[in-house]
This record gives sequence, C-alpha cells and structure tokens, in this order.
Amino acid sequence: MFLAKQLADQVQLPVQFWAPDGSVLYTNSAFNKLFGLDPFCDWEQEGRHLTEDPQLVASGAAAQLQRALSGAAVELHSVAYQRIPSDASGDIEALQLFLALRPLVGEDGDLVCIACQVFDHSQSRDLEEKQMMRSQKMENLEVLASGVAHEFNNIFTGIKGLADLIRDGAEPSSEIYEFASAIQQNIARGAALIQQLSSFAREMPHSLRRRMLAGYIQEALPLMLIHVQKRISIETRLDSDGAVLLDSNRMDQALANVLHNAREAMAGQGRVLIKLARGDPSSPPEDHPRADRGWLMLEVADSGPGIPEHLRGRVLEPFFSTKERGKATGLGLSVTERIVASHEGVLEIGSSEELGGAAIRIYLPLVSNRG
Repeated sequence: MFLAKQLADQVQLPVQFWAPDGSVLYTNSAFNKLFGLDPFCDWEQEGRHLTEDPQLVASGAAAQLQRALSGAAVELHSVAYQRIPSDASGDIEALQLFLALRPLVGEDGDLVCIACQVFDHSQSRDLEEKQMMRSQKMENLEVLASGVAHEFNNIFTGIKGLADLIRDGAEPSSEIYEFASAIQQNIARGAALIQQLSSFAREMPHSLRRRMLAGYIQEALPLMLIHVQKRISIETRLDSDGAVLLDSNRMDQALANVLHNAREAMAGQGRVLIKLARGDPSSPPEDHPRADRGWLMLEVADSGPGIPEHLRGRVLEPFFSTKERGKATGLGLSVTERIVASHEGVLEIGSSEELGGAAIRIYLPLVSNRG
C-alpha cells in the first residue's frame, strides 16, 4: 500500500484507495483538486465517500461504484459532474468524468483495497483542441516564413549585384561610394533576417555527437566574442562538466541568438556571464529518454534590464519582440528553443541574481561515456 501511495503522488493522476468495507484509505492531491476540494482534504475524516456523492447518486453512477467493493472491476464513461469549488470565489465547472475502479488483491488472493482513478474528458478535449490550433498556426507561419524568405532572397541578390557594380565604379572618397556601401550593409542585415526565417521555416538537419560540454564552450568562445562589442565583457565559469549529445553548428547559432539579444538589451555596453553547472530544469519533460543521468545547465546571463516575468513565456513566440516595430524580427529565441529541443534539451528564461539582467538557461541531458 505504501508503494501504491508513493506512485499515486509521483504520477499525480487523480487516485483514491478504498478499503473493502468502503472506507477511504488514501486520497492524493490531484484527486481532491479534480473534485474542487482542498489538496489535503481527508475524505474519511470528513465523512466523504464517492458512492454517497449526491451528483453520482442522482446519475446512477454511485450504484455502479458499489460493485467495486465486492471486487469487481468497474468502468464508467462520460459521467456528467459539476465541480463546485470549496471556496465561494471559484466558478462552477461542468466535467465529463471517466471513472475506473480496479481491485488490488494480495498474495493469498484476498481483496486488499480498491484503486479509484478519475479523468476529466472535457479537459483533455480542450487540451487537444488547443494543441491542434497551435500546430495549425505554426504550420501556417512556417509556410509564410518559407515563402517570404525565398522571395526576399531573390530581391536581395539583385540589389546586391547592382550595389557591387556601383561601388566598384565609384571613387572611395565619393558620396556614391558611401551610398553603395550603406546599401551593402543593409543587404547584409537583410541576409541575416533571411537566415533566421529559413531556420524557423524548416527543420534544419542536425547531427548529434557526444561531446564534453565545457570543451565545446571553450572552443566556441572566440565565436561568441564576435557577437558582442568591445565594451561588453564575457566571463566564463565552468564549474561542472559532462558528456552531452551536441550539434556544434546548431548550438553555435543558438548561442549567437542569445548573445545578440543580450547585446541589444545592454545597448552595446555591459557584462555577460556564461556558466556551466549541474542543475535540473524547473519542469523536466516526462518520460525523457536520457534524463536519468541528470542535466547540465548552460546559462547565459547579462547585465541588462532583464525580461519582465509576465513576458517570459511570450518572448519564445515566433515574431514576438519587445523592441520597437522594425527593430527586431522576434525569431531569435524561437529558433533557439527549436535548436535546444532538437538536442532533447529544455530552454528556460529567468533573471540573473548576480548581474541583474536576463538569464537564458539551456538544460542538456547527460549521456554515458559510451554515448
């Protein structure tokens, strides 16, 4: 029974255990929350029993639940239920419950207890609809980004060729030469945007190889310095190390995006701190294939103004930017999140206690020595 309780708490499925006489042995917090109760509500102490719930009695479901006390396996589908919160501040919610009761028997074959699991169909349908809408939205954005990138690439190629001809035929000290150079600089900015759009629009091929993460950071540091200005200092603290599966080229792009945002936030002057340490993401993915060995956290922090907490979720949305319209694409962190996900990692946004600005944390799962 102790192991069953532990399992119920860890998976956080709504579960309640009954004794053969109908008394409630244990209720986990997810079960209480589903019925609008305090997470720590003690059903037996308060004299509550699901088989006596007025709504279930009225629907006829309670009589079916009584059968489980004799050791029968019972399933009830689409039971209408109104969740009434324990405090008056909440709204009444209409649920569609699925109830499954399974007898648990001992080695001697005697009934030990009954496990009652409950699921809300209406909640799962809402989640499926939201996921489908998000998937369709992302697909439309990818098609749009791909088309825009292709068309603008053709336009920029033509403009660049003409600008090169003008610049080559002008005196370096002339105004025409300066204008042609300005056109070339803007073409370069446009090309960078095209690269971001292309990265966003398609799943770039990647090749994950086992690498020691601290060694990668040390090798990539000269490239990182290119993305910041002279008035920005980069400090590294590699307090831990371990083997991860890494695509160096794609991770270079991810870090370049993060450093670009840091440079913009600090207006070209300040500090960047790159740390490597052991640490788990705040919301680790369930059933992760390689998270059993732990995680390494790669953090890039800056001394800028930081990202307000209410915007930290939105800055990962494609085309969302806190900057003035026309000053940014809003694709940098979105592309970075995709790259981290392709490494089976987790990207989180927080704040730096030491520098006071934003802290972008990339969590990568450790792998064994054999990869």
